[in-house]
Amino acid sequence: MHTIYPRSAGAEGLVLSSLAVLLGRAPSCRRPDGPVSQGRVLSGFASLRHCVPAAKAAALPPAHALRPQPPSVPSLRSSHLVRLTYFLWLVGLLTACSRPQPESGAAGPRRIISLSGTLTETVFALGKGADLVGIDITSTYPADSLQALPKLGHVRQASLEGVLSLKPDLVLAEQKDAELPLLQAIQDAGIRLVCLPVDYSLEGPALLADTLGRLLGVPVAGQQVRDQIKQATASLAAARPAQRPKVLFVYARGAGNLQVAGTDTSADAMVTLAGGQNAMRSFSGFRPLSTEGLVAAQPDVLLFFDSGLASLGGPSGVLQIPGVAQVPAGKNKQIIGMDGLYLLGFTPRLPQAVAELRQFLYGPNSESTTSSQGL
Repeated sequence: MHTIYPRSAGAEGLVLSSLAVLLGRAPSCRRPDGPVSQGRVLSGFASLRHCVPAAKAAALPPAHALRPQPPSVPSLRSSHLVRLTYFLWLVGLLTACSRPQPESGAAGPRRIISLSGTLTETVFALGKGADLVGIDITSTYPADSLQALPKLGHVRQASLEGVLSLKPDLVLAEQKDAELPLLQAIQDAGIRLVCLPVDYSLEGPALLADTLGRLLGVPVAGQQVRDQIKQATASLAAARPAQRPKVLFVYARGAGNLQVAGTDTSADAMVTLAGGQNAMRSFSGFRPLSTEGLVAAQPDVLLFFDSGLASLGGPSGVLQIPGVAQVPAGKNKQIIGMDGLYLLGFTPRLPQAVAELRQFLYGPNSESTTSSQGL
C-alpha cells in the first residue's frame, strides 16, 4: 500500500516543504479524519515510511512488510512534535529521494475504483471521471455522472469480490482507512492501492488535486484545479466578527443515534473556517449527545447533514430533542442542514461550502464580516 504526500520538486523543495510543515503551511503525517484526540500521530518510523513521493512508491518493499500500525490514539492535527518528526524524516530522505516524475508521458490508470467521496469528486474535477469503474456509497458528487457506476457500498462493508469483479488497475482510498480489512485484502490480491490523506484545511483540497493529478497522469489538470481552488479561497473575506457564534455539529441517524463533534474533527475545522466556534471544546472526536452536555454548551446554532436532519423529521423534530428548547439555537430556531460531502468532505468545492456556511451563520452580507481564523 502506498501513501502519497505532495511535495515540491528536488532536494530544495523538500527542505522548503519541511519548513512549511513546521510553520503550519503543509500537511503533516497524521490520521486526518474521524473522532480524534491528542496523542501519537503514527506508530513510529515504520509508519512514517509510508509518506513517500509518487515516484518512490514503486521502489518500496512488499506492502505486507510496510503496513502501518494503527495509532493507539489519533492525533491533534496541529501537533508541533509531529511536524518536527516529519521534518527530520524528510531531511533523512534528502540523499535518497529524487524528483517525482509526473505520469504525463504514460497512459495512466484506466480502470479506477474510488472508495472515498472526496477522492471521487477530485477525480472528476481532474477530468478523469470516465476512467472510474466503481465507487463507494459516500461518492455522491457529481450526482448525474455517478448514476451509471457500480456502487460497492461503504469501504468498511464492501466485499473484495465486488472489487475484483470490476478488474481495476488502481484503487484509491483515504489514509484514515488504510488498516481496514478490505484494503488489506485488495493489496494482498496484487491490485495497486494508493491511500491519500485528506487534510482539514483550506489548503487541503488544492494539495490533494495536485497530488492526484500527478498520480493519474494529468499533472497539468492537477495544477489547474489547484490554482482554481486557491483563487476561490483567496476571495473569502478576511474580516473578523466581534462575536463568533457557538456551533454544535450533530451527526444524526434518527433520534436514537445522535453524536456530537468535539475538537480535532472535520466538523470542528469547518466551523472554524466559517467563522464560528465549536460549542463542544472539552473533548476530541465524537461523543453521544446528552441533555446535560447540550444545555451546558449553549450552542447558538445546530448544524446537521441534511440527511441527518431529515432522519429527525426536519427542524420541528430537532426541537423535540430534550434540551434543545433550553439553548439559544432552539429558542431562535437556528438549525442548519447541509449536504454531507459538501460540508465536511473538504473537496474542491470547499471554498463555496465555507462561504455558504458563513452566510447561514452571519447572513447574506457575511463576506464582509466573517472571521479569517484558520485561513
